[in-house]
Parts: sequence; structure tokens; C-alpha cells
Amino acid sequence: MDSLPNEALTRQTGSVFRAHRPQSFTSLSHSGILLQDQSVRWHGREGCAGWARRCPRHEDWGHTNLKMLRQLLVGCAAAALLLCLLPCACGVDQEDAARYFVFSFEGPTLGWSTGGVHLDNPAVVYNIQRAVDVARDSVSSAKFYLQNLNGRAKIWMERAFDVDSSADYEVTVQYSLATADWDGVAPWTILTGVGPRAVSTVDELGIQGTTANRSSSDVGFLWVSKRYTFDAHSSSAGKVYIHIGVWGTTVATRVYYVDSVYISLKRR
Repeated sequence: MDSLPNEALTRQTGSVFRAHRPQSFTSLSHSGILLQDQSVRWHGREGCAGWARRCPRHEDWGHTNLKMLRQLLVGCAAAALLLCLLPCACGVDQEDAARYFVFSFEGPTLGWSTGGVHLDNPAVVYNIQRAVDVARDSVSSAKFYLQNLNGRAKIWMERAFDVDSSADYEVTVQYSLATADWDGVAPWTILTGVGPRAVSTVDELGIQGTTANRSSSDVGFLWVSKRYTFDAHSSSAGKVYIHIGVWGTTVATRVYYVDSVYISLKRR
């Protein structure tokens, strides 16, 4: 299987469920809570005007309010800490959190390769490479070119992801597809799937919907969103493979673009 020419990966994010550090309570010293308290103290109690410290009968009233406020803030801090520790208390392992990957093909790729089947009788011409003529994010995308002389060629790009070995995953694959297949032409078929090894046979390809852009006139390329969710079982080597491609179902020459690829891997 060949490497994707001018391959590009923009961003790769790791596991989620990161605990956010609670905001420092020191910053609350200038918040509306204390200002409101001061306003109450200014009006006083039982007709005592001015600040509480100016009324001997209620000299300790402001201190009592501040003590109550400190107790309230300590309670809030304890509650925030409990929320941060809750996943651990419930036995949620960080390894079980979902992992997210985003690709928009702006720089060197990481691990994408290309493949195809039914490429002869007669031989077809195809390539999958980074391109800058059409893009959804920024300036680049993955361009699929297929001169489908036999009317049955299937081409795709594919990438392996490291996961736990022999484990079940829920995999979501989402991306934008630029297609010029309007209502006046026969659309081709989208290929998107997940497996424990690299695709080597037709049976391992994920056959999805069509490449139609639903336009009633020939307006050129339109971006359409695609999203698929799969149940996958990883290999004993700790791999799952995701592929995205097209199946040429008619004798024709077509071009498609894939961009904004979003992948989620969540262990079941």
C-alpha cells in the first residue's frame, strides 16, 4: 500500500476528560459577593446608619458575615474538588476516555496510505494526494482522481490507529466531501469503514451512500457532510484501521475532495 503523496496532518488531540483546575478563590475578593455584603453593611441594622464598625452595638456583625462567607467559599471549594475526583471515585479509567483526531491536510501527514482494487481489465488511472485547488479548511484537502475505464474500480486512503489490543470500540468517522455529482449524472458510491487490519479484499470495504450533492443543476463542487458510526474490535496488536474512499460504478473520470476529517475512538 502506497503512502499518500504530500501527505498532511494538521491536528491530533489526545484523550478527553481532563479535569479543569478550579478558579482561585482569591479572585473572589473583588467579586459582587463581597460588594453586595458591603452594601448590606452600609445600610446597617435596626436603624444604625453607616458602616457596621461605626455602630458599637453591631461591631461584630460584619465579622460574622465574613465568617459565613468564608464557610460558603470553603464549601464551594470542597464541592468543586469532589466533582474533579468523581470519575476516579466511580472507577472511570483515563484509558477508557474517548480519543479524538482531526485531519485537514495542511502539512506532513502521519500514517495515511492509499490503496485500490479492481484496477485492471482495462487498467484504470488513479491517484490520491494533497491538493490546494479546493479545500474546506484553510487551503488544502485530500484529492481523489479516478479515470474509471472499467466501471468498477475502488480507491481509498487508510490510516492505522493505536488502541488497546483485542478490545471493543465505538468509532465515529466524520468528514466533508466535495463532489460535483449533481442530479444529472449517476453518482458513485462512498467507501468508509473500520477494521482490525488494512483492507486487502473487497469484502473488507465499508460501502456507504452515494456521492450525490443533491443539486438540480451543474454548479460544480459542493461540500456535503458525511458521518458514520461503527462497532469495531481491535487487533491483537492493538490496531484499528479506518478507510475513506470511492467506488467508481460507471465508466467516467471523476474528482472528489475530502477535508475536515474527524475521528472519535471510544472504548466500550
